Amino acid sequence: MAKDALVVQGEIVDLDALAKEVNDLHGARVDGVRGSLLTAYQAGEKLCTVRECIEAERGAAGTWKAWCEEDLEFTMRTARVYCEVYTLAPLIGTDRSFLSGLSLTEGVRLLAGPPESDGKQNLKANQNKGIIEWYTPADWIERARKAMGSIDLDPASNEMANKIVKAKRFYDAEDNGLERDWYGNVFLNPPFQAKLAIAFIAKLCTDYENKMIPQAVLLTNNNTDTTWWHQAAGVSAAICFTKGRVPFYNPKQEIAAPTNGHTFCYMGGRVHSFVKAFQDAGTIMTKME
Repeated sequence: MAKDALVVQGEIVDLDALAKEVNDLHGARVDGVRGSLLTAYQAGEKLCTVRECIEAERGAAGTWKAWCEEDLEFTMRTARVYCEVYTLAPLIGTDRSFLSGLSLTEGVRLLAGPPESDGKQNLKANQNKGIIEWYTPADWIERARKAMGSIDLDPASNEMANKIVKAKRFYDAEDNGLERDWYGNVFLNPPFQAKLAIAFIAKLCTDYENKMIPQAVLLTNNNTDTTWWHQAAGVSAAICFTKGRVPFYNPKQEIAAPTNGHTFCYMGGRVHSFVKAFQDAGTIMTKME
């Protein structure tokens, strides 16, 4: 048996070997910039395995802390961050590809979701109060409808919101739009929760690039410094930066007070229609041919 090992359910867990693997992953993350979140996820997976094994066999969380402090080449705080990344990432679905494009700082911020007091990071409004459903007012919906010609699917909606959107079909939280097929002209106002919003935006971009949907209008905050925003902008034919802020409303009919302006990203071949529909709403940029 290894110098420091446990027998868990009849199997030997080599803690020394796991420590080396985690230290190597940490070193790779520090040396890299992009992709460091994926490395942090992998390190967190191994750290959580060690914690579960130690606590199961030795019965004390303090023992895991002692192991970290003795065998790891980085701080306990960093170990907890790695575990947090591993714990939170699965909440956005089974696809891990988005992790490879993010730094650790970006990833932790987006996975954990913005703090309620930090309006700069909110995807929709600074008055979220834990509510992830903020609906789009009718005048903005009509612009999206005119741009695309129709709204066939709203993959992040519910019965109340669809009274305004009037999509031919919508998916609610119970349907879980991330696990469904998307089709037709899509309008997407992602849920106000970072880990969900990233996943919905990633799916929209992927489905459009794979020609599974012909057109889409995506509404988000104008967080132009984020990876998810650039992912959407990269596949868009035109973007409208709103003049003023979209006054979202929630199920209680409360009106939000956003701290950011917003962008409507258009994906599709009806650029002229999009420009005509949104030309009075803000500044529009189109992709060069």
